[in-house]
Amino acid sequence: MTKFIPGNIKSRAILLLCGTFILAQFVSLLIYEKARDDTILMTEAHDLAERITGIVALAEKMPDANRREILQAAQTQFLSMYPAVRSTSEISCEQSTLAEEMLEDMHAVFSQLKDHQLDICIRQLSSLNMLPASDNNKGLDVIITIQFPDQSQSMFHAELPVKSTLFGDVVLFYILILTAIALLTAWYFIVRLLRPIETLASAAEEIGINIDAPPMQEKGAREIQIAARTFNTMQGRIQRLIHSQTEMLAAISHDLKSALTRLQLRCDLLNDDKEREGLTRVVDDMKQMVNSSIEFIRGNNSTEQYRNTNFTTLLDTLCQDLIDEGLPVIWHNHNNEIVLKCRPVAIRRGIHNIIDNAIKYGQQAQVSLSADDKQVKIRVQDKGNGIEPDKQDYVLMPFSRLDKSRNKKTGGLGLGLSITKNIVLAHGGQLTLQNAEQGGLLVTIVLPLPDQ
Repeated sequence: MTKFIPGNIKSRAILLLCGTFILAQFVSLLIYEKARDDTILMTEAHDLAERITGIVALAEKMPDANRREILQAAQTQFLSMYPAVRSTSEISCEQSTLAEEMLEDMHAVFSQLKDHQLDICIRQLSSLNMLPASDNNKGLDVIITIQFPDQSQSMFHAELPVKSTLFGDVVLFYILILTAIALLTAWYFIVRLLRPIETLASAAEEIGINIDAPPMQEKGAREIQIAARTFNTMQGRIQRLIHSQTEMLAAISHDLKSALTRLQLRCDLLNDDKEREGLTRVVDDMKQMVNSSIEFIRGNNSTEQYRNTNFTTLLDTLCQDLIDEGLPVIWHNHNNEIVLKCRPVAIRRGIHNIIDNAIKYGQQAQVSLSADDKQVKIRVQDKGNGIEPDKQDYVLMPFSRLDKSRNKKTGGLGLGLSITKNIVLAHGGQLTLQNAEQGGLLVTIVLPLPDQ
């Protein structure tokens, strides 16, 4: 059942409004039709009683022999008169509130006929088997037996109009037009009312990619303005926190770099060659750590702007450059053009880190690109030994290295994967590691495509 319910609040609100409105209109139409039909029947019954009263008043002035002619002359399409009474004992009279009201009204009209005895029976026309009836047997039938003062009797048989239906009434057409106009108007205002919520969701997604995105406009309903103001305040606090931490780490790295430079100068003044070489190696290692830290901080605080980029060309150029350098890179070219809104320099750097790791620790890098309507996938597979599953999350952390595969000469300080992960996350994507079935490590980068 729930699979037929729309997922977004706008569709749900429109569906709920339309369903409630149409149901209310349908119930109102049924009530209106019932009340209208009852009113028509009551009016017809009243007119019938007055007509019969007039006929009886005229007929009683005539001899019994001439009454037949008067009754025959007064007949209409819906009213028949019989000078003799036929048995109707086998036919049950209608028992309903409407029938009781009709009987009460007709007796009030027939009260003008003094010294006359009346027997009124309202029946379903479809139940009559003995009395003449028209071809249409869906209405009500009224049988009135009147006994004159001279003890003669006559029977009046009238067919009241069949209950009409709104499906054949022009009023239904106008109601449908008004309903359509009302629903379109409601749909328009629901879309306008919920648009700020969609804007809020887009803004939340945007700061997940770019924390320095412009703040939301604080407009719309009061509740929306409060939500936008609170959201902007939250974004500002996050910006200040990230920037202050980044600036602090950059300052520490800069101070360490300055101190290391002075330490290097002092090492050069040492007379003992062996001691000087040992201290120089230590200083070089520390410089590498500081430079890597600065590079890591700079990557997380990039000022590069997002722009629409031909991602196929970007990846093709990167792989071809590495192949031209003689590196073991196998590039499965993707012929279709993929346009991605990204920071091209940062993305190129992140993918380059993955390919570089595959070459260093897996002998070869096989690069492939695929895409669908919602996302683009980059896969880089090597021919190495892979990484144990319980350590795959560990290697994505800054300054993490696996002793068996990395050292300072070949593996750096363990920042390549963490830098790439941060770049991918900044683009709203995902980076995963898994061991391929045929051996080696498979790195998959998933980046979202812009909505069409």
